[in-house]
Amino acid sequence: MTFGSLRLRLIGAAACAVILALAVSGVLLSRLFTEHVEARVDAELTNHLNQIAASLEIGVDGALQVAIAPADPRFATPNSGLFWQVQQSDGTRQRSRSLWDTVLILPDDRLQDGAIHRHELIGPSGSPLIVLERGLTIGPDTRPIPVRLSVALDRREIAEAESGFRTVLVR
Repeated sequence: MTFGSLRLRLIGAAACAVILALAVSGVLLSRLFTEHVEARVDAELTNHLNQIAASLEIGVDGALQVAIAPADPRFATPNSGLFWQVQQSDGTRQRSRSLWDTVLILPDDRLQDGAIHRHELIGPSGSPLIVLERGLTIGPDTRPIPVRLSVALDRREIAEAESGFRTVLVR
């Protein structure tokens, strides 16, 4: 085969097409994986929000309390990357042990009862967080207590999963 032969040019074109198709497929698979992981994270955080909402009680003294903390052990481990916080309209907060001596600084947005907002914020250790928050009104009609429930996950966990997937994809 000579350098300018038709057969050699067709093989070269086919090789380029295969390489391009593999690269495009890799990018698309990586994007699909990221979307899937983010959807799973949102589902997990929503589940935690529901657990916290279900465990809210008004104590004998009239104070709002989280009767049963969510079961995930990361909430009890300082700086674990998974956090919850319950904030009342008067600024009173209850939070997971994982927040240690910090609080989640949430944007000043209006939440309708039951509405869930998603935010990307900076967390206690300076790392990016995915935060889901829900507004609720607890208590009797005569003395309602508006609260903001929030659950956050360190985005580094998602980045590690994405990196691991891309490593496997490239191999």
